[in-house]
Amino acid sequence: MRRILKQAFFIGLFITTIQCANQTAPTGGPKDEDPPELVTSNPTNGELNVSTKIITLEFNEYIKANNAKEQIIITPRLSQEYEVNIRKNKLLIELSEPLSDSTTYTINIREGVKDITENNPPDNLKIAFSTGSYLDSLSITGIVNDQLLNKFVDDFSIYLYDASDTIDFFNGPPLYLTKTNEKGEYILENLKSGTYNLFALKDKNNNFIADVKSETYGFYSSPIVLDSSHSNIDFTIQRLDVRPIEQISARQNGTTYEIKYNKNLKSYHLEFIDSVQIFSAFTDQYQNSIRIYNPQNIQDSLLTFLHITDSVDYQHTDTLFVKFEETSRSPLDFNTTSTLDKIVVNEPIVKSTLIFTKPVAQLDPDSLYVYIDSLTIIRPDSSHISWNYSKDKLEINMPLDPNLFATKSETDKPPASAPNKKLVKPDTLSTTDSTQQKPPKPELKPHLYFGHGTFISPEADTAQIIKKDLSFTKPDAYGTILVEVETSQTSYIIQLLNKNNEVVDSKINPKNFSFTNVTPGDYKLRVLIDSNQNGQWDPGNILEKKDPEPVIFYLNSEEKDLLTIRANWELGPNIIKF
Repeated sequence: MRRILKQAFFIGLFITTIQCANQTAPTGGPKDEDPPELVTSNPTNGELNVSTKIITLEFNEYIKANNAKEQIIITPRLSQEYEVNIRKNKLLIELSEPLSDSTTYTINIREGVKDITENNPPDNLKIAFSTGSYLDSLSITGIVNDQLLNKFVDDFSIYLYDASDTIDFFNGPPLYLTKTNEKGEYILENLKSGTYNLFALKDKNNNFIADVKSETYGFYSSPIVLDSSHSNIDFTIQRLDVRPIEQISARQNGTTYEIKYNKNLKSYHLEFIDSVQIFSAFTDQYQNSIRIYNPQNIQDSLLTFLHITDSVDYQHTDTLFVKFEETSRSPLDFNTTSTLDKIVVNEPIVKSTLIFTKPVAQLDPDSLYVYIDSLTIIRPDSSHISWNYSKDKLEINMPLDPNLFATKSETDKPPASAPNKKLVKPDTLSTTDSTQQKPPKPELKPHLYFGHGTFISPEADTAQIIKKDLSFTKPDAYGTILVEVETSQTSYIIQLLNKNNEVVDSKINPKNFSFTNVTPGDYKLRVLIDSNQNGQWDPGNILEKKDPEPVIFYLNSEEKDLLTIRANWELGPNIIKF
């Protein structure tokens, strides 16, 4: 019996010891809202002639690591291996080699450690020390923003490189680094005098090197001569792939011939030496592959010049021989997606966009019409239709006669007695033409119709029938934004953005104007300034050290960029000065 009690005693003592050894947050009591405070450090902040391989920071409470090797920033960046360890209330940075001579080091803890109770990080804790006889004290501060979205960017790495070094943003780690806070602000401290290049990077893979294919970045276009501290070194970020254009493959794929590149393209142009009619298009929305079709069943190789332009306006020409061989594979499906805007009855316009999975080789206009009622069937003419270069995107913009809807409510169907408004040439509207399809039954609702055989692809298949009902609204369901522009600029674009930062409408070089029939909601006014007057906004180029052209957002009296539009309201005039 005594032996059993003795064993039970030691088991209980062992369990109690294990429980006491585990660092867990105590239960009960007031919430710990105080961050851990630094009690002492070795070396101390500002200490000179430091010689150590272990850096120790001691706090006033137990701490735990929080992604420490990424969160804790040591500058200049250490080329040697080091370990970060936690021992109760101490943070230990253990180096594999001695620190460099006559160098000022800064350690920024950020959120690399937290207390074990409420996960509070230290409050802006950093220390600086020198292995030499003096402490470098120069600094660079500024803000990084996304100018196209008008917002600051947080958690971006800020990299500083020696301008005379061959190591740069694309091939090696920086000399100094820090990160932006939630306001986009950054500070690089304890810097040596010299000339530097400055960059920002959303370093997804944490390799300290820019991957312009997938990572967002920014750059300060001019070298910074640092003989005194600099402030307001602000710049913006961008998402541009500036790699050289490279052709990855060019070969037949089923019934088509495809050319693939290493990056997305802005545009292209095919030039054939032989006199042939060839259709082509991008394979998808990424626009890095071009698909060529063979409607004439050509068997010979076609000498082809492919002229391409990428997103930073680099131009390149490839010479290739396009050849189609017999194949048992079936052609790709010919599908269509379409949109149709609501029609405002006081300014009725049929606006529709159709996107095809293949180019359109033939269009039968007789099978395309707007049906209002049995007496009013309207077919668009060429002025109402526009194609893109590849003929795989069609836009219809067809005004209607407002008198058709003069007495209609928002939900009423237009009357059968409404007059027939002929908006195209009479010879294209002839109802006695036997080639035209018979109009739909009179009980049908107003709609936009694309019949069988309206669109035929280069591979002789036809797109499916599309019938989309028209939706009518009164003008008082919308709002109006009045805008006045005060500027000395002569070339610019003013855009209306919705809450998803999508362009709803735009005007080129306007002065006093309005955005009408705006759906109620929140919007922004964005100005793209065309400084070089080339007819477009240029995003800049990091390789050529060209800054993006300026972007300005309208701000109200409270310095906010959001405009709230309500139904049947006029908002403004909103004065934009730039």
